[in-house]
Amino acid sequence: LIFPLYLLYVRYRADLSNTVFHIVDHSNALYVPFLYSTKVIITCNDVLAIRAAKGHFFGQVTGVLGKILQGFISYGLRRASHIVCISSNTREELLSLLNLEPTSVSVALLPLNHHYSPLASSKALSLLPPYSCPQPITLSHGFILHVGGNEWYKNRIGVCHIYQQYFLMASEQGMPTLPLVLAGKPISTEISDF
Repeated sequence: LIFPLYLLYVRYRADLSNTVFHIVDHSNALYVPFLYSTKVIITCNDVLAIRAAKGHFFGQVTGVLGKILQGFISYGLRRASHIVCISSNTREELLSLLNLEPTSVSVALLPLNHHYSPLASSKALSLLPPYSCPQPITLSHGFILHVGGNEWYKNRIGVCHIYQQYFLMASEQGMPTLPLVLAGKPISTEISDF
């Protein structure tokens, strides 16, 4: 309740001829109307929540308040001077969902500011935390890695179903299988039961 009033104050105090407001996460686009008639750039990471509110994902239900919130966010995105998406796919989805002018949406891929390089296998394996497993397995010959939480859009259960099919096919053909490692939050009851 207070932040929109603060934004109005900031906007009132700013030299609007030389000010560009940057909203660094599209979920805060609902604040754009409080910066009316100024230059506003929004960074958009994805449009999953907007798509979910529009019923694009089977089995994913967004409540009434969630739909209202996504409506405000969509309205703010439409009113922005420019939107920068972190992927071409997000840009295409955003253009399609909100019927925006293509020149008002661009792509800037996320940069990496660390010098990444492969670790020796022994060093990489020593950094892995202890894991629990019903039977002893080794990761030294490689593994399949899924990184994410239990959120529906990370589709951990889907990964488990795919892995099950991979395991069955490899077993039928007498081929060795790589273990599946789920990194992130502890697994859900649904995945544990599976």
